[in-house]
Amino acid sequence: VIKIFKFTDWVRTLFMEKYVVQNREDGLGSRIFSMINAIYLAQKLGGSIEHMKFRWAEYLFDDGDNLSFTARKQDENCNVIGVSVEKKEWLFAKDFIDKHYIEECNPKLTYRKLSDGQVRDFKTLKADWDSNQWQYFTLEISPMAILLRDIDYNEYRSFCANKAIWQIQFSEKIQKIIDKALVDAQNLGEYTCIHLRSG
Repeated sequence: VIKIFKFTDWVRTLFMEKYVVQNREDGLGSRIFSMINAIYLAQKLGGSIEHMKFRWAEYLFDDGDNLSFTARKQDENCNVIGVSVEKKEWLFAKDFIDKHYIEECNPKLTYRKLSDGQVRDFKTLKADWDSNQWQYFTLEISPMAILLRDIDYNEYRSFCANKAIWQIQFSEKIQKIIDKALVDAQNLGEYTCIHLRSG
């Protein structure tokens, strides 16, 4: 029975789809950064954006929650919202959620060597991806060209800025804000970047 189970388990892993998973649970900026990294890695590992998945826990502002309520009480009329992340349905297009959202990863099939700092080169990561032992590859938010020493920094930055970020499908209300920002940016002349805070 054990031999049959091991054989069927091996066959299943041989044909399973693999995914790079954004699994951050902190601020919105960190989550988007991790999603961009996941898109980059999914494509570099030989897949496409179809091989990127994301997990999402929302932390909505709540007066009774010390973590998400104001950290500063200097002015009783001013509340500073702390940890607060909207629902995925508010931020992303339904089609994007349907294709990429994942409720959970099977712990037995989850590769954590990258997020745990055990792997620091793309060559090793690619060999592990090709081994058919894992289905889900979780990652950290640091730039991939820093985490993985054999990734070209300029190639990584170019892909993320010119392709990866634009593959995320935002909800209509968020897309309107992005479109307005792009139009308004034309009036600014030259500028370097728009900073999205990790928190």
